[in-house]
Amino acid sequence: MSGLEFGRTSDRKQLEGFLRRSPGLNLYSIGDLDDHYWPETTWFAACRDGNVAAVLMYWHGHGDPVVLALGELDDGALESLFREVLPDLPESGQIHYTPSVARAVQECLELADDSARTDHVKMQMMQIPESIDPTVGEFVRLTADDEVELRDLYSASFNAAGTESFFIPSDLQQGPFFGVRVEGRLVSAAGVHVHSAQMRVAGIGNVATAPEFWGRGLAQAVTSRLCHELSKSADLIGMNVKKDNFAAVAAYQKIGFEVVADFRETRYRRR
Repeated sequence: MSGLEFGRTSDRKQLEGFLRRSPGLNLYSIGDLDDHYWPETTWFAACRDGNVAAVLMYWHGHGDPVVLALGELDDGALESLFREVLPDLPESGQIHYTPSVARAVQECLELADDSARTDHVKMQMMQIPESIDPTVGEFVRLTADDEVELRDLYSASFNAAGTESFFIPSDLQQGPFFGVRVEGRLVSAAGVHVHSAQMRVAGIGNVATAPEFWGRGLAQAVTSRLCHELSKSADLIGMNVKKDNFAAVAAYQKIGFEVVADFRETRYRRR
C-alpha cells in the first residue's frame, strides 16, 4: 500500500500514542510497554505520514509465543504489515485479533479450524466498586509463600471448568493477588496478568474458585477487593473473559466492568 513504511520498532512513546487511542482494547499491550515486560516483546509497525497505522507484536515470555494483531480498521495497513514482516514472526503460536482485522489475519496466516478458536470479550473497569464481603471466609493478601497453594487451587478450578491456567509465579511479585480463606484453606483468588504503575494500567487474571465453592459470589468479591488495591496504582483496569461465559460476564458487570470489544484467539502457522 502506498504511503506506508514498515519495520521493527522500539519507539515506546509512538507505540503508546497508537495504543491509547483504544485503551480498553489495548490495555494489556499498554502494560507491555513497561520496563518489566518490554524485554519479552517484539514490535512491528506500519506508519503513514509518521503516524502508526497498524501494529504487530509478539510476546515470547513463557511457553508458546503469542502474536497480537492491532489495527483499528481493515484499511490494508495491517495486511501489508503482515506480508512485510511475516518471515520475522514465530513459525507457529497463538494469534489474538479483533473481528475488524480478521480478513488481514486470515490472508496471511494458516489458522486452526473454528473448533479450536476461542471468542473472548475485553472488559474495562468503568468505576471502582465498593468492596463486596464474601458470605464466608476472609480476604488475605497473597505472597510468594502461597505459590504452591495457588497452583493447587488453579489446577482444581480450571480442570473442573475444562480450561487452562496461565498462572506465572513471577506475577506475584509484579502485582497484588488476593484470596479468600475458609477455615484456613484458600478457596478463591484473583490476581494480575499485567500490572504497570509506570503505565498506570492493570490486567486482571488468575481468577478462580474451588469447585465446591462455586456459586457463592467469591470470585466476584475477591476481584472487587483486588480492584480497590489496583486503583492505587492504575487508572485503567481490565480483563479478558470468554464470550460464552455468561455468568462471569454478568458477575463482573455487577462490580463495574463494561464490555469494550470482542476479540478472538486461535493457533496459527505461517503460510
